[in-house]
Amino acid sequence: MNVMFLGDSLTAEWDPTIWKTRLEPLGAVNLGVSGAGTAQLLWRIERGYLDKYAPKLIVLMIGINNVWPGYSAADTARGIESIVAAIRLKWPDVKVLLLGVLPIFDKADNVRGWIKTVNARIAKLAGVHFLDIGDKFTESDGALRDGFYSVDGVHLQPPAYKLLADTIEPLIKEMSK
Repeated sequence: MNVMFLGDSLTAEWDPTIWKTRLEPLGAVNLGVSGAGTAQLLWRIERGYLDKYAPKLIVLMIGINNVWPGYSAADTARGIESIVAAIRLKWPDVKVLLLGVLPIFDKADNVRGWIKTVNARIAKLAGVHFLDIGDKFTESDGALRDGFYSVDGVHLQPPAYKLLADTIEPLIKEMSK
């Protein structure tokens, strides 16, 4: 394995065709878990559930399940920072591609500001390659891009995964050398 994907349902539910043709040939393994928030992923790392892996690169996309009541943007950013710190302890030499939290729900929903706050903070994390492509998932007026999201306004559809693969595949190839 060269590349380990960690995250929530947006990671776990990659379109199977895109995964098999674009990412699997790069030595990628998908260890995303639907419903996971930052606390759950941190728990998995700290308890050794991922110790058998020795990736060159970790692609981390987590945080969307922290939008529910009880989690502030600061709490979520701290959770992501803690995950990156735990990754550094387990795999000191691994490269990390940290993806920004993607936009969800209606453009007027308060969660959009929450996401911007989280992304602004995690963009400053040292020792990771941060990539925020959320603007590619919305229209110019801020609405979710047509055909990119399921009816829940959270989960991604094949066109969104294609764009995601188009964007990160060159980085994965470069970073996992």
